[in-house]
Amino acid sequence: MKEPVIKIGIVNDNRLRFHFPIDFVTTDNQRVKGTVTALPDGDKIRIEQNGSYVSVSDGVEFRPAAGSDKSELFTIHDVIIGVKFHWERREDQRFSGSLKIVHEHGKLTAVNILPVEDYLRSVISSEMSAMSNMNLLK
Repeated sequence: MKEPVIKIGIVNDNRLRFHFPIDFVTTDNQRVKGTVTALPDGDKIRIEQNGSYVSVSDGVEFRPAAGSDKSELFTIHDVIIGVKFHWERREDQRFSGSLKIVHEHGKLTAVNILPVEDYLRSVISSEMSAMSNMNLLK
């Protein structure tokens, strides 16, 4: 039985910048590695890297290339955290799994796609103190 996959919206902004430390593959099988910027381009998404660009219309997904270490993390730069709290700020955050960029109402949304068990592991470790009762952590 295949493990369920979950999709989590990470950030919605006018410009998204992310970094892939290993080869990732796009929806149309283009290899991408390094820092990439995505911008709204009318009703399309402009993907820029190393001075060149391509525009896509239906969104684009980046997933680890076949044979790569699937546990490798990619980075999304300038993620807004603490939205509408007094400690709201931007920071770089690392994610496992795949990244999908979608165009929504003139902005772009970064969506993390990963197996539900990987998601739960990351949420539990970020939401609980290492000092919690061992049985609770299990």
